[in-house]
Amino acid sequence: MLAARTRMLSLPEMRSAHLLSIHIAIALIAGARLAIAQSLATAGQATDSPLPGQTPAPPDETPPSLEVPPDNEQPPTDPTPRPQPQPMNFQMALRTGYALPVGSVDDGESMDDSFSGQIPLIVDLGAKSEAIFVGGYFGLGFGGTAGRLNLQCSEVQVNCSATSFRGGFEFLAYFGSGKEYNPWIGYGVGYESTRIGISGPGGDASVTLSGPEFARFLTGVDFRLNDAFSLGLLVDFSLGEYTRVSAERPGSNQSGEVARKTIHEWLTFGVRGVLSP
Repeated sequence: MLAARTRMLSLPEMRSAHLLSIHIAIALIAGARLAIAQSLATAGQATDSPLPGQTPAPPDETPPSLEVPPDNEQPPTDPTPRPQPQPMNFQMALRTGYALPVGSVDDGESMDDSFSGQIPLIVDLGAKSEAIFVGGYFGLGFGGTAGRLNLQCSEVQVNCSATSFRGGFEFLAYFGSGKEYNPWIGYGVGYESTRIGISGPGGDASVTLSGPEFARFLTGVDFRLNDAFSLGLLVDFSLGEYTRVSAERPGSNQSGEVARKTIHEWLTFGVRGVLSP
């Protein structure tokens, strides 16, 4: 029956039917291809494989980061600058002036009844930063006798003089470093020895008193003359005690403890020159 109907179709009708069948087949193929592409896009979004007929995307040429995280995380640094330690430099000073005896040699005999004033020559050596000086001092004081002791020397017609030695450690604090003037205060401890020399027709003899200097209180001000040299004024007040006495004369030497110990002082007004190379 189908064959009979096919024979009944004219040639133009057969061509139209054939073209229609081709269009339908092309449409079905295109729809199937679109469905396949959508399925691949949905299921394979994680991959970079190109779809059929598509040009593959160029690879990412961005180089990988070379930054390596630190093994140990460092704490943040404090932006506040910390004070640097001040360097210590050599310093030498020479001081002199006039020293007045105060107090008592022992219990019952005053200093000014035994010694006149003295002219000291004292050297300070040590290390100094901008604010402090740490070092030592040593020196001599030259003077004579006074009062009752001087009268006794005159009665027996002998010449009497007094020489003191002192040395120890000291600490100075400065308050104006870098300025034209530099005030300071200081403290020291040490040892003192005062020798009374006696010379006459019968020969030479001496009596020496010695003991600790418990404290030396100093204050002054230096005036800078150039980068290396300063000149200043000072006041020096020392407290000590004579604890031993010794006597030397031709053919005899004796020594022992001072029987009645007491405190004595020396008050010095003077000047000093400071060398800081």
